[in-house]
Amino acid sequence: MNQYIVYALTRQAQLAYTVQAVPENAAAQQQAQYTALLQSLGQASYAEIKETLAEREVVEPESSLHPEVVARLQKRLMAKQAP
Repeated sequence: MNQYIVYALTRQAQLAYTVQAVPENAAAQQQAQYTALLQSLGQASYAEIKETLAEREVVEPESSLHPEVVARLQKRLMAKQAP
């Protein structure tokens, strides 16, 4: 029984990290659905965004999240946003 449980868990873990090819038409359909969802949601105004951010829960950062790590992540994010 233990051997079967280990096999089943290993199989599930393997499937979670397996990349599955998606047909091109399915990917295009998902993209169209995503675009339609974004359009239906609309855009938030600056005031709405500011209000939402003000209502968020403030939490302490993880102990392993040093200021140097945060600075590196912010730098990488800014580099990705640059044209």
